[in-house]
Amino acid sequence: MTISVLLSCVIGIDVAAFLIYNRDLFKGRSKPYRGTWGVWLLIAFLNSASYFGTSGDFMKSFLSFENVSACAVTFTFACIHGGRRPLDREEKYSVVIGVCAGIVWWLFRNAFYANAIMQLNTVVSCIPLWIGLWHDSKSQRPLPWALWSISYALNIGVVMLRWNDQWEDLLYPICYVFFHVGTYVLTLRKHSS
Repeated sequence: MTISVLLSCVIGIDVAAFLIYNRDLFKGRSKPYRGTWGVWLLIAFLNSASYFGTSGDFMKSFLSFENVSACAVTFTFACIHGGRRPLDREEKYSVVIGVCAGIVWWLFRNAFYANAIMQLNTVVSCIPLWIGLWHDSKSQRPLPWALWSISYALNIGVVMLRWNDQWEDLLYPICYVFFHVGTYVLTLRKHSS
């Protein structure tokens, strides 16, 4: 499989997931919070910039670039159609961690340090989502999360096809596979009666 075919599959699947997610938002099947998507937009931007700074490879980073655009669109839709609530503790921590990652990058001139911090930040930012899904697994539909899981798993293939002995290039896509698969599994959770 050529890199362009694989990358096209990665992006196509990711875009399809966002289209389905945003359609669900419009139809009231999903209730995203604007604050959550605002935090994720910040994380997506910093992840994208620090991952490209780490890998130096446009092809490996393309999914992260597309993710910023898709998160911006979803954030806009969440502002129009989503729920309102104050940022919870973990979301506030995520903003602080994101700012710290930027400062670390600037101080040490090392994009990998910033990117590694952003992977931790992604986990912190997901805690409210995971808690919400634990209490109400139907608050998110499984399909977008399954598609995002597949997209990031395939993106590991993109990294491997362009391998240049930089193990750091695997951190972002592997962490995002775990995040999305974990979220997908929680959407399937059945509540005991």
